[in-house]
Amino acid sequence: AFVSGVLLAGSFGHSVLEVVLEARPLRISPGGWMGTVPSPGRKKTAPLTFKLVVTSLLVLLLTGGAVYYFAFVFDPPWAGPSCRVEGAVQRPLSFQLDHFAANETTITAELRGQVSYVPSREYTGVPLRIILEEAAPLEGAQKLIVMATDGYMVEFPLEDVLQDDRMLLIREGDMLRLIAANYEGGYWVRMVNRILLE
Repeated sequence: AFVSGVLLAGSFGHSVLEVVLEARPLRISPGGWMGTVPSPGRKKTAPLTFKLVVTSLLVLLLTGGAVYYFAFVFDPPWAGPSCRVEGAVQRPLSFQLDHFAANETTITAELRGQVSYVPSREYTGVPLRIILEEAAPLEGAQKLIVMATDGYMVEFPLEDVLQDDRMLLIREGDMLRLIAANYEGGYWVRMVNRILLE
């Protein structure tokens, strides 16, 4: 990816530089002032050359991609971690935990995983069932998939989650974390950003 980025940037930069040098809209004249000076030699009859069209098209595509990314994809770090509830729900949600602050609860849980162990301690967050109740699962939805930003995901029977007061979504630093107190450590998901019902 790095090599292709360098090659694309180099090619694009070279193309832009060639177009600018060929057009030479402003030059310093022998008298020391800047102005438009006609190039010596043959006259340009077509103002838009093939290179200019290609370069302009690339600039527009890159600008459009950047605008789309920052308008619809990028989550600014100062906004805090957010999560989406999607899939088989009546009201898809995009939320931050502050929205559910009135429903916060504290539980004591112990993480027992195949690789890691965290002794019993208190966790304060929002029960996942409260968030799901606001999203209103559709009739026929049977499973809930919790997804992390790194692609890790776990699956739960939806009916069990809707009755579980010991499954919390908490804020941990600049990310959301699922605390699944009634499950082994592999079900405790860090960097949660999406909850999907099927």
